[in-house]
Amino acid sequence: MDEHKYGEENLSFEESLQKLDEISDADTDPKVASEFVTERVKSLTEKSVRHDISAMTGTRHEGWIHPDSEVRRTFIVDPVNINDDQAYTVLIDVLKQMKAAGWKERGMRATLMPAIQHAIGTYFGNHYATEHTEMQNREFYIDHVSVDSANVSLSELRGKGFAVCAEKAALAQNMLAFAGMQTELILSNCQLIPGSEKELHTYNIISSDGSKHALYDPTNPIFLNDENGKLLSTQPSIHPLTDEQYQSLIRGESVTVKHQSYKKSGDKWELESEHDSIYAGPRNTGA
Repeated sequence: MDEHKYGEENLSFEESLQKLDEISDADTDPKVASEFVTERVKSLTEKSVRHDISAMTGTRHEGWIHPDSEVRRTFIVDPVNINDDQAYTVLIDVLKQMKAAGWKERGMRATLMPAIQHAIGTYFGNHYATEHTEMQNREFYIDHVSVDSANVSLSELRGKGFAVCAEKAALAQNMLAFAGMQTELILSNCQLIPGSEKELHTYNIISSDGSKHALYDPTNPIFLNDENGKLLSTQPSIHPLTDEQYQSLIRGESVTVKHQSYKKSGDKWELESEHDSIYAGPRNTGA
């Protein structure tokens, strides 16, 4: 394979979609898919720089997260490195599964975001948070931290079932960049549930054509329930932003979006519930 045949960072989004479509066909040789991942990750890494990401340093990061960059939830825990190429193989495998299940006719543009959402949940072993997720996550970091402990490699969290916003949004950032999308990682204080206290939260902003923006929160998906309230599946929580809202966020201000869930009613989906979620922009607007 020619060096960087699949790796060029400056591919247009449409070109990236076409390559992902080709590489996720059922009859594509797994070796070709593996080479695709290796070359793509290599190219994106070579064109990126190490930049540590935390609430104490920069709270806004644009583009690919270098595998040596440190993503830190809080000051007292060890940082995570987004350094496992296997995550992108999981994305390709999910694309294959979805195309085989009937998504192929919808096209790669419609398939990509649900695939990224599902791949993140598949990789970490939890598609949504439960009442135990945060506690299990904290226990992991408490057990891991010592005076001379090494950074947490992303693979240490694979399949454990307790990833939270920092890990999920950081991996989403790189999956989006892997797919050729313009994306930003935002760390700020948000109020996701009405009446709750604001808390540090990590999410993504996706942009295209310079003026089209959307807020994407991989940690808080849209829930699709059956008529009895049993969860059937999840969909990515994506909220279109006007350019004015985007600029407001980047200045460190807040936007309010409607977080929704749906239920199956016969052959149709009906809105089951919705509430306001308030997302604040980066506290360090100079990052």
